[in-house]
Amino acid sequence: MFESSLRSILLRSVLVFVISAGLGTLLVFFEAAKIAEKKKNIALQLVGAEASIISNHLHESISLTYTLETLLREKEFSVRQEDLDRFAAVLLRSHPYVSNLQYSPKGIVTYISPMAGNEAAVGHNLLQDKKRNKEAYDAIEKRVLTVAGPFELVQGGFALVARLPVFTGDDQAFWGFTAALVKIDDLMKATSLSNLTDKGYIWNISRIHPDTQQPHIFYGTQNQMPDDALPLAMQAPNATWFINFKPKDGWLAGSHGLIAFSSAILFAVALLFSYVTFLLLREPHLLRQEVDRRTRELKASQEKLAQSEARLSQIAENSEMWIWEVDADGLYTYCSDACERIFGLPATKIIGKKHFYDFFHPNVRSQLKKQVFEVFSQKGAFKEFVNQNINDSGVTVWLSTSGVPILDPGGKLLGYRGADIDITEHKRLIEEQKRSAQWVAVGRLAANMAHEINNPAQAIVSFAELIKEKPGDQSFIVDMAERISQEGMKIGDLTKTTLHYSKPKGKERKLESVEELTNNVFPLVKSKLIKEEVNVQVDLPKNLPKLLINGPEIEQCLINLLNNAIDAMTEAADGTRSKLIDIWAHVDTTQGSLHLVVKDNGPGIPQKNIEKVKDAFFSTKSTDKGTGLGLAIVDDIMRSHDGRFNIESRQGEYTRATLIFPLPGTTH
Repeated sequence: MFESSLRSILLRSVLVFVISAGLGTLLVFFEAAKIAEKKKNIALQLVGAEASIISNHLHESISLTYTLETLLREKEFSVRQEDLDRFAAVLLRSHPYVSNLQYSPKGIVTYISPMAGNEAAVGHNLLQDKKRNKEAYDAIEKRVLTVAGPFELVQGGFALVARLPVFTGDDQAFWGFTAALVKIDDLMKATSLSNLTDKGYIWNISRIHPDTQQPHIFYGTQNQMPDDALPLAMQAPNATWFINFKPKDGWLAGSHGLIAFSSAILFAVALLFSYVTFLLLREPHLLRQEVDRRTRELKASQEKLAQSEARLSQIAENSEMWIWEVDADGLYTYCSDACERIFGLPATKIIGKKHFYDFFHPNVRSQLKKQVFEVFSQKGAFKEFVNQNINDSGVTVWLSTSGVPILDPGGKLLGYRGADIDITEHKRLIEEQKRSAQWVAVGRLAANMAHEINNPAQAIVSFAELIKEKPGDQSFIVDMAERISQEGMKIGDLTKTTLHYSKPKGKERKLESVEELTNNVFPLVKSKLIKEEVNVQVDLPKNLPKLLINGPEIEQCLINLLNNAIDAMTEAADGTRSKLIDIWAHVDTTQGSLHLVVKDNGPGIPQKNIEKVKDAFFSTKSTDKGTGLGLAIVDDIMRSHDGRFNIESRQGEYTRATLIFPLPGTTH
């Protein structure tokens, strides 16, 4: 019989080892994944900055075609090579990544600057070149600037060319093209992408070829990338480019030693658990061998009971978890020693002297007390009840509380017993993650503002250069000065709006106009609305009451909702219907609240996700468009305003987000 019991003990000990080793393996796996994710985030920030530079340079380059058109019209469509050379010399100095500028009357390349090295292109008829005339005819038909490429050059390397069709006279006859050619090699020299190689990365740049619909790699260190390479999408003028990259030695390079060491430690811990399990399970069997069967059974039962009580007591006294019991009135009848670590009071000063609600934060005490006693009245168990408390030093402590009722044989409630876990640090980390997401939003705002300011700034530079060309033409100078003034006023309006948004966002609240807050937000997302071709309809009654709120925080809520709506409609756009956002507000007099609604006609949210969208880090968007914190931040801000944030959606039709504010002088 003893041999049979010993085999059972060994089997259980082996099972404990297998389970412990399995859990250890999972722990190492998740830690390795966390290390790799951290390195990926760092790499994404590094490459993302370079992608922004490339995108900005490309847009600056194609804008030169408009400058060439302006010069052409100023010259009344009379072109001389000397004029183009003189004007191009100025523009190319400030745009070193542009290889040459061209005029192509009637679609025939006639004037190029610089001419040296480009003589072979003169006389090339763009409209008769069957390999490349598709873009040319598209530009004429649609009367828009088109960008062709990247295509491979005869002399090696890749380039792209921007062509702007020009029309003259009342009948808008086709005059020809203005064009700017950008060599990819020259464009990349204006960035720091080459430093990726020095930092141990392999990388390339690709696009989806419009003819083959296959990846087309046109720059970088690798013709083929491993499956675990990260792709970063960047918007070029005519397509989406992808910067694909990964460390040469893998995402876990330099961490293999740490992973191996952790695995060894966890393996040793699994062995220790197995050995301790073996010892604990073997002990009762050894005792039963030493004494009479009945005496052994009685003694073993008593010892087991004592051991169990001691073990439970040790667990309660030494665990990070706070174990407690209260009577039906909420008065503590037992506390483990963990209470001193959490509240700064020993158990002797709590048992029989404190009720559970005495530690609740004064701001929420009455509300939480009411919720708990409602559970008491139903004699129900509760789990992970998050509550805000104050310790003996006046410091806020967040606890997650679980408990079960204690009932007498007749079902009368005697009290509750349960456990608390200190989640203060977890709450702090969540807040830090939210602040990180806010910095991401600031980065997006900066990118949008840079794009908005760049166009008028470029125009100012171009007009200033034109003034230099005609220093004695007073009427021309006045005309150029007026244009410079207009572009400067555009920049001034943008910076005023940005300064308003960048004011410190304190927690103070004052009466604010919903209409003014809404108007403050639109300039901050104007670029994105225009780029994604999204229309906005606003219907705000003139007599809306003012709200007692923190204005900058509510502006942030609106920006997050607008960005979410734009991203959702853009990712699902199929070209069959326009993108529309409706914004309206109304007062609910029965509830004493104001409802501000943002509705889009996007793809909607699946019903299975509707309850998750306000959770931190939950996102259905690609990683380059969000962190999953936007709606969580909106929900948090609305809760801090004693308001509510509701989301309704019908898949394939719409998503409606509603911010519900209490009116001043009402309670909720």
